[in-house]
Amino acid sequence: MSTLAEKARKTVPAIVLTGLAALLLCTWAIVNGYPLVYPDTGTYISSAFRHYVPIDRSVVYSMFLRRMSFDSSLWLTVFAQSLLAAITIRCFFQQFLPAARQGIIYLATIAVLVFTTAIAVNTGQLIADIFTPLAVLSFIMLLFSRGLTRSRRVFRFVLLVIFLPMHFSNFPLLGMLFFVAFVYWFFRLRKKNDPAFGLKEIGLGFTAICGSAVFLVGVNFSVDENFSFRPQGSHVFTMQRLIHCGIISDYLEKKCPDAPPALCESRSYIQAIDFLWDSKNSPVYKNGKNWMDHKEEYDRIISEVFREPQYIKRFAYCSMRDTWKQLFHFNISGLDAMGEGSAPHGEIKWHYKKEEAAYLDARQQKGRLDLSIVSGMQIFVFAGSALIILLILLVPVFRQCLSAVQLGAGWLILAAYLFNAFTCVTFAVTDDRFSARLAWLFPMLLAVWMSDRNVREKITGVFRMKK
Repeated sequence: MSTLAEKARKTVPAIVLTGLAALLLCTWAIVNGYPLVYPDTGTYISSAFRHYVPIDRSVVYSMFLRRMSFDSSLWLTVFAQSLLAAITIRCFFQQFLPAARQGIIYLATIAVLVFTTAIAVNTGQLIADIFTPLAVLSFIMLLFSRGLTRSRRVFRFVLLVIFLPMHFSNFPLLGMLFFVAFVYWFFRLRKKNDPAFGLKEIGLGFTAICGSAVFLVGVNFSVDENFSFRPQGSHVFTMQRLIHCGIISDYLEKKCPDAPPALCESRSYIQAIDFLWDSKNSPVYKNGKNWMDHKEEYDRIISEVFREPQYIKRFAYCSMRDTWKQLFHFNISGLDAMGEGSAPHGEIKWHYKKEEAAYLDARQQKGRLDLSIVSGMQIFVFAGSALIILLILLVPVFRQCLSAVQLGAGWLILAAYLFNAFTCVTFAVTDDRFSARLAWLFPMLLAVWMSDRNVREKITGVFRMKK
């Protein structure tokens, strides 16, 4: 009985704290009066209820959105997202912060992040963006899981397998993170008994990534009986990138009139339009065609382009250039009014009829949801925490104040932010929301470091020695 009482004494406060954190992460959805939506929200709801795999995004999030709503309310989906975020961050604090008042620090950090970063926008919005940083944290926790109990390792493993397939960009991002971790282990850690991580943890990370890929393929097959992994519309995104880099304009100058007529007709203005979504001017939609109607011809053009060394060099330069730009684009965006006639409204009206009035009455749909102050705060919070983290990681005297595990987590979060920018601009487009979804990891990490008494004392000691 005493053992059960002791467990209850520890478990109940942890549950209460995590629940409060989840409610805090619902803040902007509550202020809005309804879950926040994005144009993609309509497709996610549609694919979940009509049982098809979207050509440009993962159906796994569609299934999650519907299942967590219990076909009754999208508020339940938002709370589920917030609860998963709260649990993941709580696990991160428990693993990397050996502090007596860990729970209070955790809750206070969540509260600060809600009002100074995009975290509560991501948890309150019906798109998959929140699962990218959660996948990064889950991978880091799994990699540095040496010393954890088997049940806690399994839990982190399951979290990663669930979070990873929510968004296609997560796979190249986590793949690059794994590669960095493997190279570091191969050249450094395997030669000595380093306390950070070993071959077993590397194997767990690799297995989780592979398991996520299998999970995604399995879900795709269960929906449309097709064993597919990458998005069916990837050829259109690649064409968009080649157009943005100026490569397609040069290609058409050489190949027209033998190139596809719709492309040749639009070559004089193709650089100035939204190739993906401009239904009036984009050659993608001419003559009543859609994305999949162009697959064969676009795949052929892409193949020809990437056989030319000059185009490969231009594409690589363009990706590096836009990656640099993406690193500094992290304002809170995607909160435009989407009232009657919009894709999200149509799907909510059809599948969540009882919530239509609340949806239309929400601040977002009336153009009254202004988060410019939070977006401005994020600039200072992100820039300040990122600079301090870089200083600690790069200056030897400060770097020595952290343990190997704390250093590893810092380097991986820094790498994740860089790889996220590279992945998004290379395979999709430049957009503020792509960097904003990871920006909150920096102040969170800094809060974990500075809440560790040993780290604080060592850094204070450095300054005393300088004096």
